Amino acid sequence: MFFACLLGIPAGVGAFTFVYAKGFAYLSTDPRLNLNRACQTCHAVPEKELEARVLAIQDRHHALLQRAARATTDMLDVIVAAKKEGASEATLQAAAAQHRKAQWRLDYVAAENSRILGEVIDHARQGHSRPSAPCGRSSAG
Repeated sequence: MFFACLLGIPAGVGAFTFVYAKGFAYLSTDPRLNLNRACQTCHAVPEKELEARVLAIQDRHHALLQRAARATTDMLDVIVAAKKEGASEATLQAAAAQHRKAQWRLDYVAAENSRILGEVIDHARQGHSRPSAPCGRSSAG
């Protein structure tokens, strides 16, 4: 009973706060559709300033999405080049694993408008460094 209250009370308060603060409007794909509901419930800022902030965030998100897509595509070129240079199967598999991690996250972000683009870039770039070791030797030693 104690643990039920320990978990239930914060969950209930959090859910009430989310609904009371019109949290679902905050999660819309484009808050500009209704800045008053989506933003001004919590942010006491004029609509023009909020719209400028939203546009800046959306522009930054789009730029990161494009950068992540390039990094993930570049990863395929690195894997192909490493294979042609005779990298070991283990090295190629490690690079492919990084590519899969990056691609899954990129697909998720593109579908869900998420905030994990940095991870996409990181996994793709980590994979870039792995297959470049001569004859498939690990650069970690």
